[in-house]
Amino acid sequence: MTLTWTSLILLYYTKKTWVKMMINVTEIDFQTIVLRSALPVLVEFTSQTCTPCRVMIPVMEQIAAEYADEILVCQIDVNIAPAIADKYKINMLPTVILFDNGNVKNILTGVQSKTKIQSVLNE
Repeated sequence: MTLTWTSLILLYYTKKTWVKMMINVTEIDFQTIVLRSALPVLVEFTSQTCTPCRVMIPVMEQIAAEYADEILVCQIDVNIAPAIADKYKINMLPTVILFDNGNVKNILTGVQSKTKIQSVLNE
């Protein structure tokens, strides 16, 4: 089965504008969605009980919408995918990792501004 960009992105129609959403990734689909992506992938490691992670939701949604044709934006709950969190040594939430061609390109820990994430994406 080949996954395409359009099959990975959830779209919803709001205020007459198509908006690309973040993808929730699990251990089952991590390799396919993140490591084998033709596009760079921005992954936020999060948890439902993490208050600072909730602060990042609108930032990550804005990044997903603004960079929709350039990157894929995903979210991984460390409680649902602990093996991935262990592999990438996630010790602080939120942690944002930029993957490019399956390799870690940049890591940001803690709450980040949209400007900071944009600067990493534009490097």
